[in-house]
Amino acid sequence: MCTHRLPTVGFGIGSYLLGGADVDPHAPFLDRTCAADAQGASRLERGERYIRALRLIVGTAPFNQVLCVLPGIGHEARVLFSSACGARVLFVGGGCC
Repeated sequence: MCTHRLPTVGFGIGSYLLGGADVDPHAPFLDRTCAADAQGASRLERGERYIRALRLIVGTAPFNQVLCVLPGIGHEARVLFSSACGARVLFVGGGCC
């Protein structure tokens, strides 16, 4: 039985950066348990599904979460955060998509 309470008013402001090329289902260190596979085959798919799930949970309440998918970037934090979009999210706030 789940004992976690879900927010009923909405979420705070948040930005998610995903690499558009982070699609390798056999990437090193990618969780491949049954539960993880149910979330999606790749990190990109899991991130996109996570945002969709948040939207379903929030319903009509304010939703201040921004998903930015940066094309051509894999699972490389340095490249994500040093991109123009990543710098904007880190130092200015909000999204860039």
